[in-house]
Amino acid sequence: MAIRSQETVDSQGRRIIQHLLLENATDTVQSGWVDISGCSPWTITVGGAFSNMTIQILVSNALTRPSNSSIAEGKIGDDITGNFALVLNAPFRWLNISVVASAPTGAVTVGFMGVK
Repeated sequence: MAIRSQETVDSQGRRIIQHLLLENATDTVQSGWVDISGCSPWTITVGGAFSNMTIQILVSNALTRPSNSSIAEGKIGDDITGNFALVLNAPFRWLNISVVASAPTGAVTVGFMGVK
């Protein structure tokens, strides 16, 4: 589940979906699977002053929400180890952010925004 979510309608009548997936994470954690319901295009932002953390963007098109402990789903791109932004024009049903930390310092925040 997202920490905070917001849905708005822009001036062109498109639904804009925003989720704060992780906020000031300081250790190994997962965001849990969030239903992004085929948003496309969509963006992920990774920010913060952190080190010794590896962030993975996981996606699934399963009919039902994958188990929150499941990381055996599709991974998008390479492991992320610093501030990062990604834009995708591909619809998926579920999104999960996985952070693996080894002697971490600092904190990481991850956000999502998509258009329906």
